[in-house]
Amino acid sequence: MLATMTYIFYKIFVNSLPVITEFGKKQAFSIEEVIGASLLVSISFAALADLRVFSLSITNILSIMVILFLGWKNGMLAGATAGLTIGMILGVITGGTPVLISAFAISRYASTEY
Repeated sequence: MLATMTYIFYKIFVNSLPVITEFGKKQAFSIEEVIGASLLVSISFAALADLRVFSLSITNILSIMVILFLGWKNGMLAGATAGLTIGMILGVITGGTPVLISAFAISRYASTEY
């Protein structure tokens, strides 16, 4: 199980690093690369798990903001996929509740245009 998870995270990080390193240079990235980069950024926000402002977690606020921007720029399907993925990963890393995971998944609805 550990080897499988290591391989999955390796593939996510390897495919998402060009999005971060060539952010201003290249314009076209696949949706998988963009979602992987947003996952990588959200995992880096998990380092701020103990930091709270008015009892609100900075990690959750910044991660939901990433999901909202991703859904706004790349569509509702990308927002939904990123919301579920980021919610699941941050739930495992920070020990979040299922309500938190569903909040990440639902946050993609706010990013749609009417």
